[in-house]
Amino acid sequence: PEKIIAEIARVLRPGGIFLFHTFNRNFISWLVIIKAVEIFVKNTPPNLHVLSLFIKPHELERYCQNSNLQVKEFLGVKPNLFNKKTLMSFLRRRVPADFSFSFTPSLLTSYSGYALKGGPPE
Repeated sequence: PEKIIAEIARVLRPGGIFLFHTFNRNFISWLVIIKAVEIFVKNTPPNLHVLSLFIKPHELERYCQNSNLQVKEFLGVKPNLFNKKTLMSFLRRRVPADFSFSFTPSLLTSYSGYALKGGPPE
């Protein structure tokens, strides 16, 4: 990931915006994003999500800093699970068509954000 972020920073002009979304590497993410998806979503391909490829927020921030990108915001992302229709769909092992996500302060499982490239804008 660090090399990818460095390349993004290289081609981004000063003042440019780097948007990111990824998963946090921890036990809860493994349980929810990998195991729960395998259990509750039919036909989940093997290795759809790989824990070792998840990135902790402090790692992503360090990769950005090393490439002259300043992280401006982290927002947690969570699935909207707790309604009857969604819960019933998961019991049937199907993802509902209107399945959605919302932002949260918690970065525990997944997160989005943005960083700006340093230097004067062109």
